[in-house]
Parts: sequence; structure tokens; C-alpha cells
Amino acid sequence: MKRPFMKRPTLAAFLTLAVAGCGGGDARIGDDPAETGPKLPYDVKVETAGGGTLPEGLESYLSSVSKAAAATDRPPSNLLVLRTRAEDDLPRLLQGLRAQGYYEGKAAYRIVQDRDRLLKEDGTTDTPAEVGAEIQKLIEGAPTRLVYEVTPGPRFRFAERGVRVEGGAKGYAPPNVAGDLGIKQGEPALAQTVLDAEKTLLDDAKNDGRAFAKLGDRRAVVDLDANTMDVTLAIEPGPVVAMQRPTIMGDGDLDEKFLRTRMGIEPGQTFSLGAIDAARQSLVNTNLFSVVRVRSGDAVGPDGRLPVTAELTQRQHRTIGGGLGYYTDTGPEVRAFWENRNLFNAGEKLRFDATWSQVDLSADLTFRKPDIGRVRDLDLVADASVGRENTDAYDARSIGGGVGLERRFDAHTTGTLGLSYRFVRISDELTVGNTNYGLLSLPGTLRLDYADSLLDPSKGWRLTLKAAPYLDTLGVGTHFFKAQAVGTAYLRLMNEPRLVLAFKAGAGTIAGADREEVPADERFYAGGGGSVRGIPYQLAGPLEDGEPTGGLSLLETGAELRYRAFENVEFAAFVDAGSAFDSTAPSFDDARVGYGLGARYLTPVGPIRLDVAFPLNKRDVDDSFQFYISIGQAF
Repeated sequence: MKRPFMKRPTLAAFLTLAVAGCGGGDARIGDDPAETGPKLPYDVKVETAGGGTLPEGLESYLSSVSKAAAATDRPPSNLLVLRTRAEDDLPRLLQGLRAQGYYEGKAAYRIVQDRDRLLKEDGTTDTPAEVGAEIQKLIEGAPTRLVYEVTPGPRFRFAERGVRVEGGAKGYAPPNVAGDLGIKQGEPALAQTVLDAEKTLLDDAKNDGRAFAKLGDRRAVVDLDANTMDVTLAIEPGPVVAMQRPTIMGDGDLDEKFLRTRMGIEPGQTFSLGAIDAARQSLVNTNLFSVVRVRSGDAVGPDGRLPVTAELTQRQHRTIGGGLGYYTDTGPEVRAFWENRNLFNAGEKLRFDATWSQVDLSADLTFRKPDIGRVRDLDLVADASVGRENTDAYDARSIGGGVGLERRFDAHTTGTLGLSYRFVRISDELTVGNTNYGLLSLPGTLRLDYADSLLDPSKGWRLTLKAAPYLDTLGVGTHFFKAQAVGTAYLRLMNEPRLVLAFKAGAGTIAGADREEVPADERFYAGGGGSVRGIPYQLAGPLEDGEPTGGLSLLETGAELRYRAFENVEFAAFVDAGSAFDSTAPSFDDARVGYGLGARYLTPVGPIRLDVAFPLNKRDVDDSFQFYISIGQAF
């Protein structure tokens, strides 16, 4: 037997409520008007009527729907108030069942009390026995339990699906129901699936230039005998419209051509949500604004085109900052920076960075000119640097600079290609006296970033590929090729409390020259806070008389489990492994391993990290432990 389930206005309200019911809300249903007096602690359990187990995930889902379950920290004063909470919850549970495809589901409740554990409250002083009973009560939990008895019934699944175009197709071809809209035959008939499909359908029409597209009346028909649902979505696409030249408000003294290039919307361009979104994000990416709003009008203008307005609120264009850190093996570290993000009123950025530690003293100046040739997301980047490194492996003094182009292909992919020259004077363990190098290189980088956060990722992955040929202009035909790949991945195991498993892996190689021909500061090293924690800085690799010599290849890996115990506090357990190698091909035969525990204090500018690490199979050159204090996750 088939019957229409509901027409669009009613079904839309049902679907929205079914989903919204899962998110709680501000209303406090079944609250006790009494602010003081005795309370009745309780807990909530969802189970099947008559025993058995609920389908996987349904118990936790229905618990999240229950307002009574969310209000256990506000116990009522008596059973009457608790019953009111339970009665108010029943419609939510039924909506929750339907939202999960159980359209014949039923729900009831009962209240169970363990009277042996109910304590008398007569106002008298607690006796030792009563104190002991209170403690036992805290251990065992609330003496009153609200039990929801659920009969899910059969789970309905999608059968026939379709899209109806209303008001004349006007050349609009709707997307595929299964492949594009995600409503697949035989899949559970979830309310959220239908709502998501409608949003995708509406976005598709608007991205086809139809700014005034709107949804029509949805129709859902359930077959009670076959336990299926037929769904037909409806769309009224409307005409294709073009956009006017955008109006920009709040631009101040910023260069208008720069802002229009950033937005990328030309007069007469066909409307699309994607173009509006891209314009907004492109303006946000300049870091010049605290608020960016890009909106389309509600009607076309006299010219038949749709108005577009960008409303901007500028932020301060200059920033100064710094950071402190401490590593057992390299000592304290101080970093400072200054930047101007609007040097010539067209988003040009000039940044100065300075670093001081016992092994590194450096200063770097970087200039970035965005949108070269009025090509959005094509930047000119120039840099200059001077510094000194004083490590166990070498002492190096260098000065250099470079220029290149950086292209952001999309929100996740960035590539750079440049030309660089660096003069360096090095004294190391493999040479006698000082050696001068004039390194001309052509560095290229490709970055892919699909992580959910820049500072504290919990999902997704990142991959960075670097490669550069080098020519020593001061040597006799000395040249080599250096390549390196570093990847990280993040897997969120739990949401509340947050539990994240993070991985890293990296490899590198240098080809075309012997190790002694490669400048010591260009060789690979492993060990230390940014590499293999627990192994001293640069000491995971080839050694001569206990001193690192660097290698022609590198292999590193690590895993870290991050547990957010409190709102701003996170604990971690980790293991790292890796080494540098004499040969151009890395292997894991001589890898060093470190392990340890850490804590992070989470701030808006990134976590403050404290790690304590220990070497596995400690050598004479290893310390018993290392600790590291810095800003940011380890990877």
C-alpha cells in the first residue's frame, strides 16, 4: 500500500524539526520552577522494548535528541517534573526515528527507582551511615532512571527518486539524483539526505546562472508494505542572469584595480554562487579586512543585470609579534617578526623575521606582490637572508636572495618556482679549514593542504614536495639535485572528548655529488624537536667521533595520539623514528627511535607545546631524556 507521506510545506517542517531536534536548543522543557529545595538526581537510558539491541548508532543518536538526557545536570524536585520532561521528549524521539528512516517507530518511557538507595532528607545531621550511603550513591550513580523503550520497526529505504523542473525548464538540466544529489536507491530514507539533496539542487541551479532559482513542492510517498519511500524533488530554475560591475564599499585608500582583480567578477559575467564565494574568499585571503561580505541583489537592475556589492571593514595593516621556545639539545630560542600587508596600497606584503638561538642567528626579509599581471592568485615573491648556524655538524655563515612566482591553483594546491643564489662559508667535520660555496639553484615546491585547520588540524592531510638543482659557481663543475617530500595525516577518532591520531612521514635524497662535495648545511640531518624527538639535534644519522656529518638521504616517520582532556588542555603520546644516511637511497636499517608524552595549552594563535621524549636503545651520545617547549603542534 502506497500513500502520500506529506506535501512539501508539511514535510519540510517535519524534516527540519527532525534534524533540529538533535541539536538541543535553548528551551528548557519540563524545568522545575522551584529554584531551591531537594532535588531528584536521575540518568537516562535508551533501550528496545522487550529486550534486544538497537541498530548500531541509534541509541546514541536518540540520546542526543533527548532534552531530558541533556538536562541531567539540572535534576527536578519530584517525579511529576521528571514525567513532564519524559512526555515532552516522546515527540522528539519519534521525529528522531523518522529522521533515521524508521517511519513506523514507537517510543514510550518508564521511570525506575532503586528505593534502597533513596536517602531520606529530614534535615537532621548526617550520621556516619548516611555519609557512607551518600558516597555509595555517588559511586553507583543516580537512584532514579528514566528509561525510553523504543520499537524502531523496519527501516524504510529509498525506491523511486526524481527531480521535477517547474516553471519551464529554460534550458536547465537537473543533476543526477543518485550520483550528484546523493539519494541512492536502496539506501536508508534519511531526512537529512533529502534536505542535503535539496540544498545541492538549489546550489546547482544558482551555479548555472539562475540567481532566482527556488525549490518547488517536494513529494514523498511511503509504501508501508514494501518499507520504501519514493521521493520527487522540485526546482523552479528561473532565467539565467548576468552580473553588474561590483560595487565596493569600505575600500578606503586601497587600489581599486587590485580589489577588482581579487574579486574576479567582470561586468556581464554569468551569475554563480561559486563566483560570489570565490570573490569573498579571495578578499579574505589578503588579510587586509576584518569583515568581508559579498552579496548579490534581490532583483536585476534597469540594465537587466544583477547588482553585486562587496562590503569591507579594514583591519590594521601592520603586525608585530614573536615567540619563545626551549629545547634541551639546542637551548632557548627567540623569534620576532614585523610585517606590513599593504605597503603600496595594493596588498603588497613586506615581512621581516629574526631568529636567535644557540645554533641559529638569522634575519630574513620577504616581499610579496599579489596578482602579477592582474592574474588573480599569481604572486611575485622576493626574499633576502643573512645568518649564521653553529651546530655540532658545521659552522656556516651565509647571505643570499631569490625571486620567484607562486601560484594558488585552488583552495588546497599551491606551487612555486624561483631562482636563488646564496654565498656560504662553511667549516665542518669533513673538510680542513673553511670552504666557500656560491650556490645557484632553481627551487620548486608543490603544497597540497586538505587539513581542517592551519594551527591545530584534526582531520585531513597535507603533502609538501620540494626539489631543486644546484650549481656551485665557485667550484669546478660541482652540481647536485636535492628533493624532499613530507606528508602528514590526521584522523579524528572521537569528537567529544576530542581524540586525534596524527601521522607524519618524510623522505629526501641528494643525487649527483659525493657527500663531501655537498655543502654541510645542505645535507640531511635528523634528530631534535622538529624531527625525531628524544634523539639530540642532528644525532640521528652518520657520526664521526660522535659528531654528525650529515647524509645524502633522509627518512622520518612518527605518530601522535592527542586527547583533549579539558577545553584548553590537550595531552599527547607519541613515537618518532628516522635517520639520515650516507647513501642517496634511504633505508630504515639504522633508524633511531624516540617516544614520549606531551601536553598542549590551546590558545587562539595555536597550541603551546611541552613534550618530554626518551630515546629507545640509548647510545652514549644520547641524553636520558629531552624536553621541548614551543608554539604549535609537532606536525
